Amino acid sequence: MSVLVREKATGKYFSYVKGAESAILARLTPESAQSGLKTKIEDEVFKFGGKGLRTLVFAMKEMDQEEVNAIDWSKADD
Repeated sequence: MSVLVREKATGKYFSYVKGAESAILARLTPESAQSGLKTKIEDEVFKFGGKGLRTLVFAMKEMDQEEVNAIDWSKADD
């Protein structure tokens, strides 16, 4: 699930998304993946999963106007 938010004060756009770690981690920027963030998240998800808990990952991305304009809104859920 995703939501696009526009901050009134600055006009900046942010995309927030939640989902399975396999789907979210596959979309990390190269910088985030190389920083050790991916490994840390995978370790934490493994710990929770080992306890029988359901896991979801939450991510955020700042988007520029061109990226927002490129969204195909016909594919968005109601």
